Amino acid sequence: MVGGLAGGGLGEMLKKVEAGQHDQIGGEEAASAFSQVAGKLPQGELQQVAQNAVSKMSPSQQQELSRTLAQHTGAQPPQGQDGIAGVLAQLAGRGNLGALAQSPVAKMAMASVAAFAMKKLGGSQGVAKP
Repeated sequence: MVGGLAGGGLGEMLKKVEAGQHDQIGGEEAASAFSQVAGKLPQGELQQVAQNAVSKMSPSQQQELSRTLAQHTGAQPPQGQDGIAGVLAQLAGRGNLGALAQSPVAKMAMASVAAFAMKKLGGSQGVAKP
């Protein structure tokens, strides 16, 4: 079971992501779902899921996310969709992402990655199974 997010909470977040209502998702909710759900995918699949999420962002959102990730990790800003997706994939499964989720664009990316990961894992019912 994926913490307290299995079932309703995670399913509701998926609906909000699919409807483009990222602003209605809390930062802690996005960070928790991202850490718990995305961290369950093998690294290669997670990279694909992150790439999918990043590709749906506008170029300006991608640039902002790149800067935000650089500030969070203390590294150089990742370049291009692959670089951004790579950093997101590396962060999955780690805790303490609440500060990163305070950035609206990072929150959007984490919620999207979590939603796409949940779909890959078989939806909320698949995630909820032990």
